Amino acid sequence: MHVSPPYKEGALRKNIIGTTALVEAACKHRVKKQIFISSLSSRPDAQTEYGKAKFEIEQVFKKNNGIIVRPGTVLGPGGIFAGMVGLVKRLPVVPLLDGGNSQMYIIEIDDLCRAIYQIIKAENIITEYNLYYPERVTLKEILITLRSLLKRKIIFIPVPSKLLILCTSSLIR
Repeated sequence: MHVSPPYKEGALRKNIIGTTALVEAACKHRVKKQIFISSLSSRPDAQTEYGKAKFEIEQVFKKNNGIIVRPGTVLGPGGIFAGMVGLVKRLPVVPLLDGGNSQMYIIEIDDLCRAIYQIIKAENIITEYNLYYPERVTLKEILITLRSLLKRKIIFIPVPSKLLILCTSSLIR
């Protein structure tokens, strides 16, 4: 399973099937520890296909004594964070959905890797980990920090999510 989401239609279903086959093969060959990097969006009532897929795969790991790691937004060179960096580098104006006030759970890539290493080394097995720093930050705070670090002059414009939903729903029709 990929840590970051694939965006092609049907890719998540293929990941579920492929990951299930890998888990079963590892169990057959008596692999001692299997770790699945999941997501905080993994829930039975997930709103996205991605969250639903992660939840489905977690169930496979739980049945096979696997270890589940759910990191917050990973601050590193890929994934959602890299997308944020790209926006700040490219755009002179960045929209902030609902003012950028949504709270985010974050963890730096180095800390995540250290934590996973410790999980691998641990003899007493805990089967589920949510890995992120205790203090939350807002999307706006992250983008303001990126703007400062990248020395960019950017204007942030608050955009109500209802407006975005209205615009995208009219495009779909």
